[in-house]
Amino acid sequence: MQGDAEYLAKLQCSAKAIQNERFQLADDIRFAEDSSIMFRNDSVKAAYYIAKRDSFSAQLPILLNRTKALADTVEMVVDSFYNHLYTDSLQKRQLDSLLKAAYEKDCPADIRAVR
Repeated sequence: MQGDAEYLAKLQCSAKAIQNERFQLADDIRFAEDSSIMFRNDSVKAAYYIAKRDSFSAQLPILLNRTKALADTVEMVVDSFYNHLYTDSLQKRQLDSLLKAAYEKDCPADIRAVR
């Protein structure tokens, strides 16, 4: 059970890291968009920020595909653990407890931090 909790904590940490990447990418896109508007009278700066926005936007499909793949994996693992392997409520509570401890121990604080 400990190994399963550690595996699930690793997946949870990866999911949080990808969420942080999505938030950062959204911030970067917004900043570039806002900057291009702010510098609309300066064609060089406006073009620079438009190019940055487009570059950031091009990263979206890749990040979304990674998110989807990880979500599918997490869904499969959670279903397997909670519906097939650990079926009684005591086992589920034990797994939850081990998962929480493993996540807090092994997932870096900067990834776990709430944005």
